[in-house]
Amino acid sequence: MHKRNKNYNNRGNNNNNYIGYRGPPTKKNKNVEDNTSSNSGGGGRNNQHNNPFLNKKAPPPLDIYKEKEIILINDEKAPKRNNIDIWNFNDFEDDMIIIKESEQQPTHLSAKLASLLEFKRFCLIKELRNYLDKLCTTETLFYDNKPFLLDDRNNQKVGAAPSESFNRWLYEQLSTPKSKITEDDPLLKRPEVAFESKVLSEEIYSEIPFRLRSRTVKQGVQSLYTYYNNGMKWLERMNKEEEIKNICENILRELKSLKHWLDNNYHYNDLLLVEEKVKYIKENCSNLFHSIVSKYVNSICERLSKKAKEKIKELNQLEDNLDNLTVTLNYDESDALCLVHYKNNNEEDLFKLNLIHHNKLRLLYRKHNLEKDPNLNDFPYRLYSLVRRYQTFFGDLDKEEGANFHAALPEKGFNFLRKQWKVTQECFASPFNCFFKTFCSAFIDTDRYFGSYGSFFDFKPIQGSFECGPPYTLEVMNKTAEYCLELLASTDKPLSFIVFVPEWTDTEYGRLLHPDNTNYCKGHFLADSSKHEYVIGLQHLKENIGRYWTLPFPTHVYFLQNEMGSKTWPVNDTLIEQFKKVMEL
Repeated sequence: MHKRNKNYNNRGNNNNNYIGYRGPPTKKNKNVEDNTSSNSGGGGRNNQHNNPFLNKKAPPPLDIYKEKEIILINDEKAPKRNNIDIWNFNDFEDDMIIIKESEQQPTHLSAKLASLLEFKRFCLIKELRNYLDKLCTTETLFYDNKPFLLDDRNNQKVGAAPSESFNRWLYEQLSTPKSKITEDDPLLKRPEVAFESKVLSEEIYSEIPFRLRSRTVKQGVQSLYTYYNNGMKWLERMNKEEEIKNICENILRELKSLKHWLDNNYHYNDLLLVEEKVKYIKENCSNLFHSIVSKYVNSICERLSKKAKEKIKELNQLEDNLDNLTVTLNYDESDALCLVHYKNNNEEDLFKLNLIHHNKLRLLYRKHNLEKDPNLNDFPYRLYSLVRRYQTFFGDLDKEEGANFHAALPEKGFNFLRKQWKVTQECFASPFNCFFKTFCSAFIDTDRYFGSYGSFFDFKPIQGSFECGPPYTLEVMNKTAEYCLELLASTDKPLSFIVFVPEWTDTEYGRLLHPDNTNYCKGHFLADSSKHEYVIGLQHLKENIGRYWTLPFPTHVYFLQNEMGSKTWPVNDTLIEQFKKVMEL
């Protein structure tokens, strides 16, 4: 074990002999390597008429936009919002973090080879996304997000897999324990999770015949009406199947009862009644549908896993021809953009990264690689690999898939955590959304050059104060709750986790963290829906002034500490109330 050193410059790659970076340009659009064209969306600042600051209901933007300042290339000064830095990369004298030596030993690849593999991995994952869409329209058919069993004699127009289903499959693999990893790939660690776990199958089942939601009375009632209509369409097709006739009769009876309940306004604008009805329908009608399609859904999961393993094998056999590979950076201060351009023969990839995040990432890279890459020769390649990895993981940029998994606490929250509880590191972050210069993140192979210790589930702190905001998927949040409690029980040194999770009903993580069930919970509170904000998951690609969004659901904050942690960083009602006010809009 070791106490964290103030100099973190040993995370870089040992290979420093690849195509050079000539230093920062001094004029608008000056190119680092060569001239490239820009034709993709994202990045930059908004026109004045689109400025959300002019909308009083929108969260306020960064101070630079209120003052109409220009963002300079390679400016290492943190921008401010309401006079608070949006990141803090200082070395803290009170940093008490002690960790066990990490067992994470990622393969060291040259920066150039890593960028090649990342582009090829993007192509692989894109093929798998399309393959899942194809499976969902071969085994089950989706019209306008309304699924039907496919009748091979009457092929209908093609649809797609449920939104985020592929991402949730990827996310569960990221939290796979080392002992269960079966593939040497940072995104596809255990493809068989597709059929071992219920994550992917439940995402598909949830759309059959329609995904029920009941956050409000109106949403719940509309959802139930659509469920009824889709269910009747399903029955029209399935009644031809003699072996499922009895099940179809039971479904029809439940659907008619639902229609009667809706038409007679039995809900009386009572959210509790609507929620109870949704729960009843899921248990007594949806499960009947699922019993019919289970063989098809199981086939989808098994075939996706098999195809993923085939693609990983192809990637591992890739020839590494790097002669013509370049990554170039172009800058445009007037639009606050950095264009990250990958080119390898006829293959090209382009990102519009906002200049604030280019500057942030360059600063992180310099801090963590000063000894091994003092001239930042590898920075363009490491930057491309990083951006490409996260966008491959998120999926379709236009649909903003996966972005909800990447939201973060705003700087005012971190500033208070730092001041009151001496928090110095995040358990779930990325180089894009981190507040501190070290953090845990999903991908140690790409993120380590920017300050990451790797996955939180492979991180073993025995002392320190941490912010812990896991992505909002049940599987990961449940594992996070279990792991935090396990870590607190494993040390007698001061250890503290301040955990941020959504207030969803009937969750395992909510049960585990509640003070009635654990002595490690020293306090908790609920941040009300629509009254607090987060930083958006696509902050590095979307318009800079649109980086904040208001949460439509409550957030539950738990203060988890062992005995020494509670003595070192006390939690009391006064501080909790102050923090709750800080989180408010």
